[in-house]
Amino acid sequence: MQARLKYGTTEETIDVADENLLAVAEPPKVTVAEDEAAVLTKALAEPVGTPRLRELARGKKNATIIISDQTRPTPSRRILPFLLEELRAGGIEEGQVSVVIATGLHVLPDQATLARMLGEDLLSRVRVVVHNADAPDLVDVGHTSNGTPVKVNPVVAGADLLVSVSTVDPHHLYGWSGGAKNIIPGVSSRETVNVHHGRTRTHRGGVDRLEGNIFREDAEEAARMVGLDFILNVILNEQRMIIGAAAGDVVAGHRQLVAMARRLVSVPVGRPADILVVGVGGPPRDADFWQAQGKGMLSTAHAVRDGGIMILVAGCEKGLGPEAFSRYMHGTMQEIHRWHQEENYSVPLSKAFDTAAFTERCGLYLVTPGLEPGDLPHFAVKFFPSVKEALEAAQRELGRDAKVLVVPDGSRVVVSLAS
Repeated sequence: MQARLKYGTTEETIDVADENLLAVAEPPKVTVAEDEAAVLTKALAEPVGTPRLRELARGKKNATIIISDQTRPTPSRRILPFLLEELRAGGIEEGQVSVVIATGLHVLPDQATLARMLGEDLLSRVRVVVHNADAPDLVDVGHTSNGTPVKVNPVVAGADLLVSVSTVDPHHLYGWSGGAKNIIPGVSSRETVNVHHGRTRTHRGGVDRLEGNIFREDAEEAARMVGLDFILNVILNEQRMIIGAAAGDVVAGHRQLVAMARRLVSVPVGRPADILVVGVGGPPRDADFWQAQGKGMLSTAHAVRDGGIMILVAGCEKGLGPEAFSRYMHGTMQEIHRWHQEENYSVPLSKAFDTAAFTERCGLYLVTPGLEPGDLPHFAVKFFPSVKEALEAAQRELGRDAKVLVVPDGSRVVVSLAS
């Protein structure tokens, strides 16, 4: 059987013999039953758990809309006009609207990136604010019941009406992306994110796990504290077209869309693979190893057996990612373990430790054109120029009977080991 993987500007098709193939785990091809305008209009007209946005807008002096940054596929450029029209119907004009880019701890977008994300027209019509997790003017709004200090962007904290736009996809920590995740980590301080994410040392999240998930629950409590009034979340198909949307309350609206997403993207494979080939669907999520590690490696690590091999496929044209992450990734295994034990929690250190721990459990083959061996000098990884060559090498190492699982986009699928 053939399977197609996108990475960077490349598309590659690989052949896996039927007797070796465990599955090609990808969502079914979904065509758009309605055009995007109809999907978005219906969601805004029928919000879950809140009045319509235009009703919430009446009498308000300003509105702030939080949107995903350049590392996410959310088509904010196509969504924002619908929100602006809804706000206008409630009496809030474009000059009263701020758009805040939820960067979390990611690299901040420059002006050219913002233009690609939103277009020059939108950039000229609304105020755009890039969140900086290290800015000195972040606003303290208290602590969650779990003890997370909630410090957020001042434009977010000062909003008369606060709206959030994001995409719902499987997530290895929060169960699913979207909803409150635009608050923590999206527009929060580095301290907030480190305390919140730092619970990975004592608690677990998990793909498709919402109930009893401390990361999801903590973020949703923070969203209530900050005063998130309304969300508009979407589901995208492989072509990044909107095939589903839900609006309204940060929890109720999110859960409605998760129920739809779960039906679309859950794929049972029965057992862990000997060889797992996983990509992240190409840009924007494969721009660096930081993103590919979270959206590809961590989201599917459970689907490869101990002693098996993962082939991670990503363009990584921007290298490893943030400087702090790169610094940790240049450490030896002994140093990374020691840093993890002795240093205060940070997301870059945690991601480096998770990568090291995985390579101690399984083989890791990289098809990452933007990286070279010197980027990971002490990791037991192997680099290959193509997926085909990496797969052939893995089959030589584990034997021609090795069972292969192919996940073309680990960011869009829930791989279940149930039969």
